[in-house]
Amino acid sequence: FCAPPKVTDNVRVIHIGAFDLTPCGGTHVTRTSEVGHLLITHTERVKKKLRVYFTTGEAARAHHQNLADVVSSLTDTLTCGPHDLVGVVEKQRATIKRQKQTVGQLWRQLAEAEGKTLLGHGQAGDGPLVLELRDKDPAYLSALSNLAQGAGRPVAIAQPAPAAPADINSVPVHTNDAGPLRREYGRATA
Repeated sequence: FCAPPKVTDNVRVIHIGAFDLTPCGGTHVTRTSEVGHLLITHTERVKKKLRVYFTTGEAARAHHQNLADVVSSLTDTLTCGPHDLVGVVEKQRATIKRQKQTVGQLWRQLAEAEGKTLLGHGQAGDGPLVLELRDKDPAYLSALSNLAQGAGRPVAIAQPAPAAPADINSVPVHTNDAGPLRREYGRATA
């Protein structure tokens, strides 16, 4: 049972069985049927208590209709029934995750194939190699950087931002060890 409210003078206190005893905080109705449609929109825990958010009347009907429209649109798009939505969405998310992994693997394979050619233009111990690469995936850049490190050759890999000048001093650079490049060339690489 709830503790009585601290303020009782000139305040209407609402008592709902053993469920609630609270000062009135709003609109008065004679019967609960006057409230009309009631929709709980969400709940949250606050200081070990449950806070309930809801809407009533026409606003509740409009909110409910909006949710029904969203579900209808999703079932049409995903060609499934409302009760299948969660399963279909989970399956789609798993498929997308697998596809992203496959794309990452393909970028890495491409980096290995192209990297052998790019890094083959010199011997280990030759001076640093600066590569400007456009429109490459981070997985590609990481794999190419690892390949360069394994070849024992310092490599700076630059990927210009869209519409950025192709000047090494003004583009982001990904490298395994930017320190020696900064000292050797005296220009910004990051």
